[in-house]
Amino acid sequence: MAKRCAICRQPLLGEYIVDHWGTEICAKHEKEVIPCAYCGRLMTNTRTRGLEDAPRCSECILQAVDSPIKARLPLQSVLAWFAHRDLSLEQSEVPLELCDRRVLDGYAQSSESKHLGITRVITERSRGRSFRRVERIAILRGLPVALFQGVVAHELGHAWLHKNDIHNLAAKSEEGFCELLSHMFYRQATGPGAAYYARTVEENRHPVYRGGFREMQERVKRRGFAVFLSEVRKSGTIS
Repeated sequence: MAKRCAICRQPLLGEYIVDHWGTEICAKHEKEVIPCAYCGRLMTNTRTRGLEDAPRCSECILQAVDSPIKARLPLQSVLAWFAHRDLSLEQSEVPLELCDRRVLDGYAQSSESKHLGITRVITERSRGRSFRRVERIAILRGLPVALFQGVVAHELGHAWLHKNDIHNLAAKSEEGFCELLSHMFYRQATGPGAAYYARTVEENRHPVYRGGFREMQERVKRRGFAVFLSEVRKSGTIS
């Protein structure tokens, strides 16, 4: 039985398009489809739009993390994953906030890059000493569960570094470390979205994120993650 186009349901007898999720579409429909902003699934131009007018497929809408209640279990899963890898953080150290695009861009003090998460750290003084504290971890409201967890893993990487007084790092080193954690989480997670989002980390074209991730990945390949993490903790830096 011939495969059929997901749009017109006609047999796919000639050239056709296939996305990461196996959606098959006649080549003649190429100008009628766009990718979901979150998972890349191909959708027709009559798609449902999501937050901030970003096109979202029906699957991502169903999985949207858009309230603290919906965030609770996915967050706990990431925290458990961190603890298993000697990266323990208490839930009280993770002041999670779901927010819209405008607020998130305000925290980032930039609208040039479409951030999905931001970790804000403040410096406080007590008894003549200064210390750094994570004020909030802001995540874009409405991300599908798998993407939400990877973004949280990245931001928890920032929180862990600051908790262990590892700061003043080069952006490439810090973001690379956090991208490494996000990628590791995706690679060891189950579910259809994990492989797709792991690939988005690998294919990120931003020089800081992509370059930093590749450097951290090479170090882990040479030393193993446990040794790499121990060296970071003991040295107080990522050089």
